[in-house]
Amino acid sequence: WSPQPTLIVGIGGLGTKVVGRLKQMFAEQPLGAELQTIVIDTDRREASEASLATAGTSTCRQGDFLHVPLRKSSDYRDDSRRMLEWLGRRWLYNIPRSQLTEGLRPLGRLALVDHSDVIWKSTRAALQKLARPLPGSDQPQSPRIVVIAASSGGTGGGMVLDVVIGLRQLLDELNLKETNSSDISVLLAHSTPRNAAGSQLALANTCALLAEWQHLLHAGAQFPGDPACALKPRTVDSPPRTRLIHLGEELSNDDFDAACRQLADLVALSVATPADSYFQASEQ
Repeated sequence: WSPQPTLIVGIGGLGTKVVGRLKQMFAEQPLGAELQTIVIDTDRREASEASLATAGTSTCRQGDFLHVPLRKSSDYRDDSRRMLEWLGRRWLYNIPRSQLTEGLRPLGRLALVDHSDVIWKSTRAALQKLARPLPGSDQPQSPRIVVIAASSGGTGGGMVLDVVIGLRQLLDELNLKETNSSDISVLLAHSTPRNAAGSQLALANTCALLAEWQHLLHAGAQFPGDPACALKPRTVDSPPRTRLIHLGEELSNDDFDAACRQLADLVALSVATPADSYFQASEQ
């Protein structure tokens, strides 16, 4: 066994926290192979907090963090025709003043569509670095991809499906044929906060995402594509390896942070040790 070159993509607040923890761990004990990380979030404060929590480890450097904020409703007027092909008018014209998703999945996908160019440009560059041949070889390496998102969140739950499809499309465009869909691992984490409204929204988000996942990402599924975010139609030959992890119900902020650290430990075991073969066997 030897570690593969790995791209870790964290989406939303949970993804930011987990990637921050992972970078701290790998700064102390390197992976042993090329590692690239990308964090995608509508909330810049999450990255700032992660950086402060792991000071001295270069967590979430500017090049790692893609800030993808929503715009004001008035700013979407020129793009409304493109957006309204998939998004209801009431969503487009009721953007929260915070310009954050505030737990609403349709707004998470809107942020992805709005910033798809920079997201695909950054992930393409990361994959190209990981695929560089080893010294003395002319064969590109096959990168491994790990995507981390909260199924119950607005940003993660709204973006993750399209991000996974987009990563598969980029692998095809880069002619990394030996990297199969099964080399894309997705960790979807579900949890609920302590307030009742937030708990109901989190549960609805997870249920909606899993229904879409089953419909669009099973073997043989026909993904229709979406020009709004440069995704092409495709047949899903083999679905990505997907794990739904239950972090807990009615979590306090401290409980949520602790659960994110435990999730980071699981990811580290998967990418940096032979333990992943055991995990895969247990999933059969």
